[in-house]
Amino acid sequence: MTETCIPNGAVLMSRNIFQSSIWFKEPLYIKCFLWIIGKANHKDRVSNGRLYKRGELCTTYDEIINANYYIYNRKVIYPTIKQVRNLISWLESEGMIQVNPIKSGLGRTGAHTGAHTGAYIGIKIVVVNYDTYQAMENYRGRHRDGNISELGQYNKNDNKNVKDYPAEISILRARYSDQSLIDRCLQAIASTRKSDKVSNSVIHRLFESWDKHPVEQVETGIWIYLDKNYAAHGKDEKYLTGIIRRQADRSGHLQPSIESTGSALLDAYHANAN
Repeated sequence: MTETCIPNGAVLMSRNIFQSSIWFKEPLYIKCFLWIIGKANHKDRVSNGRLYKRGELCTTYDEIINANYYIYNRKVIYPTIKQVRNLISWLESEGMIQVNPIKSGLGRTGAHTGAHTGAYIGIKIVVVNYDTYQAMENYRGRHRDGNISELGQYNKNDNKNVKDYPAEISILRARYSDQSLIDRCLQAIASTRKSDKVSNSVIHRLFESWDKHPVEQVETGIWIYLDKNYAAHGKDEKYLTGIIRRQADRSGHLQPSIESTGSALLDAYHANAN
């Protein structure tokens, strides 16, 4: 039998991606992430005197923009720099990649004769757990419902303790119609951390706590949290949870002179504010 040789190599993709949080984002996110995985080094290499390891990619925002266009009605449409920066930031916040700026050697700043700086030449993207997902042996034995360790070893007793946080978070947040409100809320909570990041385990617990309340009550609490800019004062998800709980007492106590917003809880909030 003649073997077919497919050029340009291949990458492996876990079927878990269909339940991951990126699957429910706008198409540019998954497209760009696949491009990053496909372009990442499959082995260590040296470029411009620097060592880039397996799973790492040296690129620029311009290169990402030019590689992720699409064609609609014969028109080439490129993502904006803002879109690319936002999606790269989101991928990093989800723990899918790590990003570091790449600078050239020291050069003159022009400020004074002794001042030097490194010129920005691009970014290094590290695909988190690249080796784990790109090793075929890590996918064997899945029919036995077992967990595969970092080295591809079968651990039949570990599966019960492993949570797929991105998939579960996607399911929990699907009940909210205003997804942009949820994204802004999570960004605000992240800003209360020095790292500007919130772990998936914390987000998962937060969504689980919200699940105890009606959607309208949760969204109203989030709206108040953002409107008052509490995150800027270091008030995190615990403070937000308190706001959400208190909304149960506001519903049904409206002033008739206030024009309705369509939400009883928001109407109550505006009525009390006045």
